[in-house]
Amino acid sequence: MREYSLSLSHSLELELISLQSLNSLEKIKEEVEARRTMPEALRLKEDTERADKTRKEKKKGSQGPFFLLLSLPSLHSYLPSNE
Repeated sequence: MREYSLSLSHSLELELISLQSLNSLEKIKEEVEARRTMPEALRLKEDTERADKTRKEKKKGSQGPFFLLLSLPSLHSYLPSNE
């Protein structure tokens, strides 16, 4: 949440936040309506371009916590041997 002037009362701050949320929702609604009027082929093309872009931006090796644990040295390598 952004910091606003300290002179704003809590009710004014909440109203400001709700207005910002409404503006965001209106923008999303406009985007959805624009996509609905778009030809399906163009919509599919944009979707595949966006998917390709996000796949390229995704870091390699971010496969989840299980694979992270496998890449860590085992606890036994830090313990003294019992021999």
